[in-house]
Amino acid sequence: MKIIILLLLLSPMCSMGQIAHGTSVACFIQDNTIWIAADSKIAHEDGSYFLGCKIKSYKGFVFCMAGIYSYGKDYDAYSIVGKSIDENADFNSLIAKTRKRLINGLSKVIENVKKTSPQNINDTIPVLTTLICDMEKNKLRFTFYSIYYRNNKLIDSILITDKGMNKDSSFQDQFGSRPHTIPIFTQGQSAPLDSNPLFKINSPVEYVYYMVYLRTKAEPKTVGLPISVAMFSNKGIHWYYNDLNCR
Repeated sequence: MKIIILLLLLSPMCSMGQIAHGTSVACFIQDNTIWIAADSKIAHEDGSYFLGCKIKSYKGFVFCMAGIYSYGKDYDAYSIVGKSIDENADFNSLIAKTRKRLINGLSKVIENVKKTSPQNINDTIPVLTTLICDMEKNKLRFTFYSIYYRNNKLIDSILITDKGMNKDSSFQDQFGSRPHTIPIFTQGQSAPLDSNPLFKINSPVEYVYYMVYLRTKAEPKTVGLPISVAMFSNKGIHWYYNDLNCR
């Protein structure tokens, strides 16, 4: 039995031409099932915020993003993924097309982001991180990758797939160096829960919910309720917490 846990915390977000901050996404993968939890708060620099769905399902695919996923009418990462899915490409071709299109889309807005919010662009924090998964013959396929802005150039790196981690271990380097994040667990390792959890962890649903919930307490200005939790398996997608009616 293979168990993988992915925690993506506090990446900058952008929406409607304004930079917004904060997202928390936790994923638990066991065999051919994935549980995904995400907060819903998208906070602007002026202190305002709105609520939005960060987990999407479309034509048998499930995907979520953190980072600069929207910028006015010039760029929309979710639409880019949807366009690639509509072309009915095989999974590997879909990932390749999506990565190329996301970089092309980001290239149209990255200079404006640098001018208006330069603090959100640096070498270590990705400008966009994406998880895309589907099911083929009852087998879960997924790719988790990030796009960075380094040396005045957008570059992307596949971090982990259903085939395993990339050879240069950039996933471990990226997430292992951050406080409150442990990227991968194998069976038998303990989870990074505090000494007095608010409720007992009995399932992957509760685990991913709790990981995101911790961030709402640690970073309330940028990460907030409600939390959405979805399970994706060979039976399709099932929502456990879905106050925003995400689809």
